[in-house]
Amino acid sequence: MLSCLLSKLTSLINQGEFIPSAWVNRSCIFNHPFECVVECYFNGVTHSGFERTLIVDDIQMGCGRTGSFFSFERYGLKPDIVCLSKSLSGFGLPMSLLLIKPEYDCWNPGEHNGTFRGFNYAFVTAKVTIDNYWAKDTFLRNLKSTESVFRKKLKTLGIDHPNTIRTIRTLGFVAGIEVFCHANAQFIVKEGFRRGIILEMCGPDNSVIKLLPAITMTVQQIEAGFLILHDIFSSIKNNAR
Repeated sequence: MLSCLLSKLTSLINQGEFIPSAWVNRSCIFNHPFECVVECYFNGVTHSGFERTLIVDDIQMGCGRTGSFFSFERYGLKPDIVCLSKSLSGFGLPMSLLLIKPEYDCWNPGEHNGTFRGFNYAFVTAKVTIDNYWAKDTFLRNLKSTESVFRKKLKTLGIDHPNTIRTIRTLGFVAGIEVFCHANAQFIVKEGFRRGIILEMCGPDNSVIKLLPAITMTVQQIEAGFLILHDIFSSIKNNAR
């Protein structure tokens, strides 16, 4: 449905019937493939002759979540504005940043403020995180290795439980497991919490289970988590939920 909507939107842009002032892309795979948004941006904006501001919301998907520091790196996008927050401080502290191309930065010093700005302790931990995790490529290499294990475990989960899982979408250390009914998703999230795994529901009819594991997880922790997930999904099959 979204692909059709984006195609229609692209057509209207190319015909000059609809001209957006800005595109805000949030790298999200829970409801639809992010690639279709990127494709629509390239076809609808870059090739339309209209210059539009591209804003990327990397609050949840940035800081290594998708396998690179910024979620949009693999697509070759060059956004005008990038929103960053959440794991940015590296220590669970409130912090957010707005990265702006110099030609769009019209604010005076201190004019652009907000709830998470100016917390000095978070600045210190963020710098330590960047210096220790991102200044060299060691962490990124390890991240790709554990990400590979994460993907393989997800694939096995889908193969082992075809009657419960409709589809699995994944990118880096984020995944959306779509199940066939909301009741199953609700049971999985509740049972997961009881057994020590934090899961969320999202997507159409809240039937998509959101996995956002810590990107510093070890292979052993990933394997232990998926053992619990397999057990939960098996209980659904056994109880004919």
